[in-house]
Amino acid sequence: MLFTTLRAQNETPKRGRTFVFPVVTRSLETGWNFGALTAKIFPLYADDTVSRSSNLEVLAMASTRKQVVFALVGTQYFRNEQFIIEEQISTSLFPDRFWGLGSQTRDDQEENYSFRQTYLMLHGKKKIVPNFFAGIVYEAQKVWDINYVPGGVFEASDIAGKNGYFISGVGGSLSFDNRNNAFAPNKGLYMQLFWNHFDKFWGSDFNYENLITDIRSYSPIGRHSVLAFQWVNFMTF
Repeated sequence: MLFTTLRAQNETPKRGRTFVFPVVTRSLETGWNFGALTAKIFPLYADDTVSRSSNLEVLAMASTRKQVVFALVGTQYFRNEQFIIEEQISTSLFPDRFWGLGSQTRDDQEENYSFRQTYLMLHGKKKIVPNFFAGIVYEAQKVWDINYVPGGVFEASDIAGKNGYFISGVGGSLSFDNRNNAFAPNKGLYMQLFWNHFDKFWGSDFNYENLITDIRSYSPIGRHSVLAFQWVNFMTF
């Protein structure tokens, strides 16, 4: 659940708008994170009064534990929203800590390890009827340059992909979306069922499937506030 005073932009100038936000977060895995988010909101067609505004977001962050993340995320709405393209590209350097597998590990087993990763997701959607879309998706991730303590717990553990891996998957989606704005909605509903099949046929090192359900709801509270809910279910089999 999210309560925010960020207001949706129902009308975007023909030239678009650019926003820059400072980002400060904290988590157990990263410590403090500091960075910036730059967002560009723009119409693909100046005379298209039906489609919502497209957007591109660029994020750069660094943590107090020397983790670095760069990401580009975007959604483009073509004329009358007959087609939608979503993309996500990221790369990161991620030092972390490892205690072993299972729930019975000891604090004195802690050791450091690090890895680099690059991720790509391309998602194309076609309008079936108003607010309903069917899509096809491609996902790929490469993890490499994994460094850990020689002879330590990490090296001795049976971890799939601990020497690096590449995964590649193709799948599809069904979605309902009547949000009034893709970047900062203040009303509407978004529901998506997302399935992806990773297979050696696509060049993947592992065969498996993901099934993801994503439901979001946005309701205006007063004139300048929004109440938002999100429920996500992620299954791997």
